[in-house]
Amino acid sequence: LPMTLFPYTTLFRSELDETVATPARASLGWQEDAQALLDQIIEQQPILVRISAAKRLRDASEQAARADNAESVSSMHVLDASHELHLRNAA
Repeated sequence: LPMTLFPYTTLFRSELDETVATPARASLGWQEDAQALLDQIIEQQPILVRISAAKRLRDASEQAARADNAESVSSMHVLDASHELHLRNAA
């Protein structure tokens, strides 16, 4: 038997091969003030939830921008999303 660093890889390979890939969404641009506001809001969050809060806020902001048919995420999209998610912010 060939030596491998990951002996269980072949065991689970068939399960991984059966999953359907998630289609990639076209990425939206972010205005500088929107990115700065997102960073400011995330800095206000408790340290243990910052990563998940950043992902939720980024996703909700982009969803709001898409709903507005905007070409980029603005600070208004971030602010609206932060209120919808009930995130504390300094704005």
